[in-house]
Amino acid sequence: LVQEYKLSPSPHVEGMWIGETHTLTFDQTTGEYRLVQRLTPPPEKRRTITPNLTPRLIAIAETKVTEAFPNIDFVSFPQKTSFLTGGAHFDEATMETATHISVPFGQSFYDIPVLLAFEPEFPLRVFVDSEGDVTTIIARPFTASFKESTQHFSLSAQEAIKQIELGNASIIDSFSESTFTPTLDKVVRGEFSSVTLEYRIDPTTNLLIPYYYFVGTLVNSENDIFSASVITPAVRLSE
Repeated sequence: LVQEYKLSPSPHVEGMWIGETHTLTFDQTTGEYRLVQRLTPPPEKRRTITPNLTPRLIAIAETKVTEAFPNIDFVSFPQKTSFLTGGAHFDEATMETATHISVPFGQSFYDIPVLLAFEPEFPLRVFVDSEGDVTTIIARPFTASFKESTQHFSLSAQEAIKQIELGNASIIDSFSESTFTPTLDKVVRGEFSSVTLEYRIDPTTNLLIPYYYFVGTLVNSENDIFSASVITPAVRLSE
């Protein structure tokens, strides 16, 4: 990124590089790199994204990753693209109101995304605005190689929901106006709106395990309603 955007180390702030168009910061505690476009116009000055524009913006993100990270074997996951509005900070939006898209990248195994442990986000995300400018890149990169090991019986999505009800799952991301860190054992009911399949690396065993990734709304025992992302193994690990 330093080479791609012609950045120079900041003489005042450690872990910061500054260029004419972008600034790069590195958070040593989280291992996150964040490249941000400088002097971005406010959201109301940007045009919104149209359906026929989205494939072109995704292609721009893919080209940027190829140029900036030629030695990293990351692929894009266009079906996971998010629509956003904002500039310095982003909020979720619909396609009709979005000024940016966020395209996730990472490693894959049999064309299925690979994430690390309980990370809620992909290791690399590229934000492109409606004009086709790359405004932000957020990266917490890792690399790994995989080989097939053991076979396990798979679970259906309905069987996986039963495992969630039994507590064999984890909330990896959530938002609530009243509950700071909602926990699964306090959930009394909920409704999921989508489910996808992904692999996750267990760093303690180095195993690559398939998981179901559910998104929906949950309610805890104090009647707090919050959105959440829940993962549970997609195989019977005990067999």
